[in-house]
Amino acid sequence: MRRFNILLICQFIALAAVIAQPTGITSLTAGECLSYTASENQVVFHCSNKVNILLKECSQGIIKLWYEQGDFVRNNESFAVINEEIEKTGKLNISELPQSYEIYTGELIIRINKNPFQIRFYDKYQKLLLEDYTDKGYVKDSVRQASYKTLLWRI
Repeated sequence: MRRFNILLICQFIALAAVIAQPTGITSLTAGECLSYTASENQVVFHCSNKVNILLKECSQGIIKLWYEQGDFVRNNESFAVINEEIEKTGKLNISELPQSYEIYTGELIIRINKNPFQIRFYDKYQKLLLEDYTDKGYVKDSVRQASYKTLLWRI
């Protein structure tokens, strides 16, 4: 009888482990950057999977980055940014290369890989500061959405 109980408990544990695994949850990423539209101090990159990425220059060293599936709709004020218009920056300088885009501000160089969409921030001396973690700059599933970045700290 004791052997039967142990076997039953082991089967229950195995069944619980299978049930606890997420099933059928598919993650959505930005995918491939198909095009962009620019106006003054901001640019919107249009990617496959209907993901849009807004990049706005608030000052020469401050960039706002907003990922959204579909249109950009803000239901509340930002808790992190009080004033997006820190200084007049003028029109963004965007260069298109076969595999990427480059944006230059007075303090930053921003490189955007087209396929898969991946963004990297460099200082004006071309030291890498921040980048998307692989193709997970934007990940959305049925439960949550997240942005994974790698911050490089150099002295």
